[in-house]
Amino acid sequence: MNKFRLSPYVNYVFHGSLSQFYDMINTYNIVVYSIDISDNIYFKIHIIDEFKLKKNKKCQRLSFNGLIGVIINQFKSFRRIVGICIFMCIIYFQMNICYEINVISDSNKLEALITEELLSLNNLVWNDRKYRELEESLRMKYFDVLEWINISKVGSYMEIEAKERVKAHTEANSYDSLYAYKEGVIASFDVKSGYKLVDLEQHIQIGDELITSYITDSTGISKQTYVVGKVYAYTYNEINKCIKWPYNYDLTKPWAFYNILLLCRDEISHELSYDEKIIDENILQFYYEEGTINMKILYTLYEDITHP
Repeated sequence: MNKFRLSPYVNYVFHGSLSQFYDMINTYNIVVYSIDISDNIYFKIHIIDEFKLKKNKKCQRLSFNGLIGVIINQFKSFRRIVGICIFMCIIYFQMNICYEINVISDSNKLEALITEELLSLNNLVWNDRKYRELEESLRMKYFDVLEWINISKVGSYMEIEAKERVKAHTEANSYDSLYAYKEGVIASFDVKSGYKLVDLEQHIQIGDELITSYITDSTGISKQTYVVGKVYAYTYNEINKCIKWPYNYDLTKPWAFYNILLLCRDEISHELSYDEKIIDENILQFYYEEGTINMKILYTLYEDITHP
């Protein structure tokens, strides 16, 4: 392989005698390579010395060698310039396009709010500026409920981590018993004061007494204390959603499914507080009928059943 093929050298031709050629070399103090003497004198110089011969009228530059020559030759053709521009645009969009967004939060309600905000934006291409604007927008819009948020992107995947702001609250002391307002299976207790009348994994009906203020000590004497606490249970909630869908269903089926699924999640999440969550999501029905899409989902929830 010719060692000059990939090297940053410039091809020149000198129109003059051999003695004049040697005088030029000494005058400009340059190193020449691959001298070929025929009708004219052909030679190569390093690209660093190229600027020294610009004012010499007997020297004519023919071409560039190496990577610089490849680049210069590419820009001689308009079609190649257009092709390079299109290629750079494709690279830019591939670097900034986002195919999947995952929202991670300790609160289903906050997760639903952020997801709803992202759906309203309907953006596909995200750059660093848009990330900062989105983060600042979410922080300002949900300041009362948002404690911390972080947005990161790896390849075409964006992840949003958010933590709900927990507000301090005081509970009024009461001797009133706690009753179940919803049917479910007992999952856990958070009882600060009072006596538990039910056990873990026990099935509870609406109206069952869960915590009482009366405690019987070892001597058989009944005493009354304040009732403070919560009882969590696994409950079931069925969501039926029907929305108009004016688009071609066959072409937009994945979008339709994802859209109505998020609406169902948003509806159930608004019913949950910061310490409650969705355990399972079982899609019972999803179908298209006369310009509408319909979905039925059975949710298994972890929630406090002592307060509606």
